[in-house]
Amino acid sequence: MQLTASHWRNFRSSVDYWSSVLFIKFWWYITAATDYCRRAKVPVIFTQHGYRDLPKESGMLGQWWDDPIVVGTEKWKRISEIAPNREEKIIRKRRYSTFYGTDLDGILKILGVKDVIIVGVMTNLCCETTARDAFVRDYRVFFLVDGTATVSEDYHLTTLKNLVYGVAYLKQCDDIITELSPFSQGRCFL
Repeated sequence: MQLTASHWRNFRSSVDYWSSVLFIKFWWYITAATDYCRRAKVPVIFTQHGYRDLPKESGMLGQWWDDPIVVGTEKWKRISEIAPNREEKIIRKRRYSTFYGTDLDGILKILGVKDVIIVGVMTNLCCETTARDAFVRDYRVFFLVDGTATVSEDYHLTTLKNLVYGVAYLKQCDDIITELSPFSQGRCFL
């Protein structure tokens, strides 16, 4: 799950098509899907993007964005409404992909995960890059259409069209809840 305070603030400050009704639906969907995965014993893994040493760690992202996320700042803090339980992992990342420079792939292999379910923001950056990296590592990717969001409808829809063509199964949060059994082995919620 990719949702830090900075992602959320950047997203909320630039929403043009995500009306308050859509925002409430998005929030409800990812909360419901997270809760259901927990009850179904599907591992839930959170991510948190940030840099301790900007020039050394940020690479091109530090050059691309005017205001990178620095560890310990207000932008870096997690959204309190969706917080990991004590037993849930938080992957600290420094790039769009949650796989790049982290131990996520090893964690998923130890857990026996074959399928990943992706939610969060931004659809077209962190979520998409993680989905692509999961696919090339031979995970089956489920990308939640109503559980991902970005700054514009165009970016969101373009990403979904690209992913469905050759990377991910597009699903609604309700689909995932319906399809998960109480013994859903081999799946992970990112």
